[in-house]
Amino acid sequence: MSKIIAIWGKSGSGISTTAVNLAVALSESGKLVTLMSTNLQHGDIQIFLNQTIPPDKGTHMALADDTGHPEGFLTPAIKINENLFIMAVPNQTETIFTDQLFQDKIVDLYQNLSMYADYLILDISDDINNALSMVGLTAADQIFTIYRCSQKSVLWYKSMHSLMVRARFDEKIMPVLSLSEIGVLPEDFIKATSIEFQMDIPNIDEAYIVKDTGEPIYLNRSKRNKDFISAIDQMKGLVMKS
Repeated sequence: MSKIIAIWGKSGSGISTTAVNLAVALSESGKLVTLMSTNLQHGDIQIFLNQTIPPDKGTHMALADDTGHPEGFLTPAIKINENLFIMAVPNQTETIFTDQLFQDKIVDLYQNLSMYADYLILDISDDINNALSMVGLTAADQIFTIYRCSQKSVLWYKSMHSLMVRARFDEKIMPVLSLSEIGVLPEDFIKATSIEFQMDIPNIDEAYIVKDTGEPIYLNRSKRNKDFISAIDQMKGLVMKS
């Protein structure tokens, strides 16, 4: 059964960038990895990997299926390696409303997907009304929560903290500080939130441009990516160790 790892945080904090590159790092280590996005409005993570999810594959089809074999709706990331598979909505699709989803159906999807790979990496939408996200956070063995040093992230943390405690997410959360040359100073952010960070990761300010190249940062060993790759390797070590 897979170990389920969730990457969560406020939108714009680098959640998808982190999830994609962690999945790539684990798959490059020889582990079988499923990378799943809980975004039900549009496909996104496949763009990072230069892949296309056809209409007969992806999350919508897996949720509608009753065979108990969602692995049939995965898309192999063949342009990366043979160990990485993607579950997300197709590149061209219609929006699905999450209030139409039954929780038992989502639980079954996660349980069945977790039988297929060594690791199930979840790119969690920050919409707490998204049932796929909330069940994913509940099912996760470990949650890396990314905090970018900004006033918006301070407000997001304060609004989410009680939920984290009530749902006992805080017992499995590993806070990660996303460092940037702009925004709130790290020491001011820590003072405002009182979060004890386990690690930090450089914020990629041009992530939206890098995404469109279809080459994960982890596989681009240029000097400017060194610190980010080191942080992903540190996260990979924490995932494989625990």
